[in-house]
Amino acid sequence: MFLHNLKYEIKINFREKSVIIWMLLFPIFLGIIYKAAFGNIYEEGSFDAIHTAVVENETDQLFHAMVDELGVSESTLDKDAEKLTLNDLMEKLSTEVKLRDEDDPPFLYATYCTEDEAYDMLDKGEVTGIIFIDAVPGAKPSAEEGGLNDLAAALDASNELMEDGSLGNAIAQAASGAAGFHNLTMEGALDILTKETVLSLKLRKNGIEETILKQFVDSYMSQAAMTRKIVNSDHPEDAGDVMNAAVIRDLSLTDGNKDPFASYMYNLIATVALFGMTVALHIALFSEANLSDYGARRSCSATPKIITILSGLAGCSITMIICVAVCTTFEAVVLGTDFGPRLPLVYLTGFLGAIMGVCVGFFIGAIGKISYGAKIGITMAIVMTLSFMSGLMISQMHAVFELYAPIVNDLNPAAIIVDALYYLNMDATLDRFLGKIFFMVVYSVVFVFLGFLLTRRRKYANL
Repeated sequence: MFLHNLKYEIKINFREKSVIIWMLLFPIFLGIIYKAAFGNIYEEGSFDAIHTAVVENETDQLFHAMVDELGVSESTLDKDAEKLTLNDLMEKLSTEVKLRDEDDPPFLYATYCTEDEAYDMLDKGEVTGIIFIDAVPGAKPSAEEGGLNDLAAALDASNELMEDGSLGNAIAQAASGAAGFHNLTMEGALDILTKETVLSLKLRKNGIEETILKQFVDSYMSQAAMTRKIVNSDHPEDAGDVMNAAVIRDLSLTDGNKDPFASYMYNLIATVALFGMTVALHIALFSEANLSDYGARRSCSATPKIITILSGLAGCSITMIICVAVCTTFEAVVLGTDFGPRLPLVYLTGFLGAIMGVCVGFFIGAIGKISYGAKIGITMAIVMTLSFMSGLMISQMHAVFELYAPIVNDLNPAAIIVDALYYLNMDATLDRFLGKIFFMVVYSVVFVFLGFLLTRRRKYANL
């Protein structure tokens, strides 16, 4: 009898137009929209280099080195002999710390020019913005720049000092009076290389490139200030070791997909799983004689209520597992979403989320004597609200709740599924992922138990 009821439960579910529309067509349509809107934003090479004009009212060699490593530069200015000497030196030093692989596309295309030329390019839309480099009012003057010639010559004559590719060790050698560095003090070299300047930015409009350029300027100012603080410490003789330790390297902590827009795809799977709440509403409604005519007929049958409810739960769970499998496969195969190296566990997460949605729906269906149509409307509102809070419409919502009210994400079934998919993709271990799986199992058991409490042993004097 259980298998007979299970078979007809699955058939009834897939004959419902709402199941086809909301559980199959809706995620496919929304997934296509997400792919069209965000699919190429994070892909490597999707951004061209940001064209920027640089008005250098004060020479900043650290800025030159940063631009040379992150992008490409040119100049419309006449270069005198001293300028060439400084640039040649920085070219030598730029081999010490590589911020960008040679095969990577450039991030910035900087044009050094006059202020009038910069504003002309900005008005014509040839550049995204103008970076102004000015001296800090009241800053002490730099040391004699002639010392740079000594350092450049020393680097040519004493390549063995640079064998480990460390600028910090070269400076430390200079401080200790090593061969080739006798005519240059560490203070003289570093005073020029870390000259204090202030950067300002002029933008013509607001946009993605403008925002990225502003973040670049802010980041450079912070790193330059940190470098100057290290150099001007009470123990400058230790500056070489400190600079070696302060080098920032880009290391990947995970092999997972770091695309921030992948969260929309995680939320889509979570929403489909929670749609099981609407599918499972009828389990309790159609098993109670005082809630529906169908329930009255079932109450008169010889089939025990426990068999009817269990077959309903199993049938709805299988229905939703199929829907989640279709959604996940469509995202992974057709849309090309990168779920990381553990795709089978992604399916497992979606399946457990679908079962959790069915269990919660069974509990809601057992509450009160509200009509089936009204409960459908209420449940749909609950599903969409939970999905919104987990980031289906605005991905930052999940982070907002995590910052100001983390308990909301801990209790939100949609956020639990999204977090499980995120941890599965990003974490090297499964510790946090298994914690979210445990919560899903607990949710399912608790709501099934509460649903049985509300539907057990009901008897009717008349129907």
